[in-house]
Amino acid sequence: MPRLGAIWTIFLAIGAALMVAPATAHSPYFTKTEKIALPDGTTGEIRLLHGDGIMRSDPVRAVVIDAEGRALARSPQSYAMAIRCDDTLRCKAYDLNHFTVSEPDPKSLRPGERISGVDEKWTLEQGAQSWGFVTRRMSFSDLVVGHAVYLRNNVYPAVIPLLLTGFAAMFVLGVLRPAPSRRLY
Repeated sequence: MPRLGAIWTIFLAIGAALMVAPATAHSPYFTKTEKIALPDGTTGEIRLLHGDGIMRSDPVRAVVIDAEGRALARSPQSYAMAIRCDDTLRCKAYDLNHFTVSEPDPKSLRPGERISGVDEKWTLEQGAQSWGFVTRRMSFSDLVVGHAVYLRNNVYPAVIPLLLTGFAAMFVLGVLRPAPSRRLY
């Protein structure tokens, strides 16, 4: 049976290997595209734009894009965000990190560059300024809806850490349990 010192040595070796592993950057990318009704009567899209978080999770923000592919609005940046649209194509972006809800504001939409390549995505992703959205604190119902949408769209990222933790606990409990005692009478 392995000793406690050997197990800690293995965990420390794995941790050290992960710490010195090279981190690589990736280009910004879009996920979760939904149709949205624009004030001029046309239909655009609201998307989640993920940046590059080398040492943290990827930063994410909601972006409204018109039919020609131009950015009209950009929400504040977060690390956990979900979008939901109703039947009338009115959409909300739920920021689960800051507990806020952002809704497109027709008065402050402004046509920006056409998003056609990686360079435009980098430009759109960087910076702290947001425009075209009205942001407010979440109500309790927003909190429930936002988390439900996030979990529905991110089942694997939510479930896999729980499974890995369970397997690690079973391993540790199985390896570190005391040996059965023997009575010598």
